Amino acid sequence: MLTTSDYFGLNSTRGPEYDKLLKKRSILIAKKSLTPKERKELQNITEELSQYSSGETPAEMADKKLIREKIAEFKKSGKVIKI
Repeated sequence: MLTTSDYFGLNSTRGPEYDKLLKKRSILIAKKSLTPKERKELQNITEELSQYSSGETPAEMADKKLIREKIAEFKKSGKVIKI
């Protein structure tokens, strides 16, 4: 959390490149329509962002832990989800 404080000027612990990609993605998503080039750029940015780890805040980490626990409980129950 210290690295995301005002002392360091970072929005996340993932670094400035991540923040740049996120900002560019937000700009593209906010547009009413995209050119084919912009659609491809959005796809590339989304793929690149997916390579970063998730769950950097305590709340996000707690959510991920809860999800893992619930999945484990569900698997132990023997229930089956049919799709």
